[in-house]
Amino acid sequence: MKAILAPLLALLALTAPVHADPAMWEARDADSRIVLFGSVHVLPRALEWRTPALDAALAKSEHVYFETDVGPRGMLALTVKMTFAMFQTAAAPWLDLLTAEQRERLRVAIEPLGMTLEQATVMPPWLLSMQLAGLQLSGGDSGAGDYQFDTGVEWNLQWDLDLDHKAFFETPGEQFDLLASGTLDEQIEGLFSLLDEVSNAAGLDEMIAAWASGDVAGIEALIAPKSEAEQAAIEVLLYQRNRNWMPAIERLLAENRENLIVVGAAHLVGDGSVLDLLEQAGYTVTRIQ
Repeated sequence: MKAILAPLLALLALTAPVHADPAMWEARDADSRIVLFGSVHVLPRALEWRTPALDAALAKSEHVYFETDVGPRGMLALTVKMTFAMFQTAAAPWLDLLTAEQRERLRVAIEPLGMTLEQATVMPPWLLSMQLAGLQLSGGDSGAGDYQFDTGVEWNLQWDLDLDHKAFFETPGEQFDLLASGTLDEQIEGLFSLLDEVSNAAGLDEMIAAWASGDVAGIEALIAPKSEAEQAAIEVLLYQRNRNWMPAIERLLAENRENLIVVGAAHLVGDGSVLDLLEQAGYTVTRIQ
């Protein structure tokens, strides 16, 4: 589970430059093109990341494609899935699987969330890990930084766009199932690995600086796996999903209509990225920002 959380969190945080110029590309065939923009999912409130090139692409695009729906309907779907997962977890509590030392560490960690151990362990361990990671990213008691989901790229764009202007490669349920993968023991291991980190946000400054400055090589170097476990996690989180999206992306090009794709920046760098797969398929890929 730690191997899943580490690269995921690396895509979530951002340091605090005032202005960002994230990378953008276009992919073309003989008579059509799509624009691709690499995003991050949480941002500090002061960061200005909307550029003239992005706004122009938004204005020209028939549809804007995202990884999944984080707008009102997506949030409702996730709430239903989370409620069902909590009912399942309540029927098979995992608090008894923890040692006395682990219980005390967890009790201290969840105090800022206003939860008791009994309340927290109604959640699956992976979901509690995400709650604690969000606490760190937003500052909380850790002082990590003012990183917010409601100022992130997808959140802002999706809540601004009309319903008929948005499209998605994955359902919220599919993303939920991806995050919920792993055995109970693996999820508990990932939870306590997260607690071993002093601050998930503080260690991500390099990643964020690379994104904000459009440093594609820097992002690629920073997400390079450091172990077989990380390699396996990245295969699941990035490369397999990139391959899954390709038929839909190629249909967009075949339809000869202008569309914009907004996905996490790590999906657009290096071997196995969406851009790499497009070039292998014979499309011309050019950086435009």
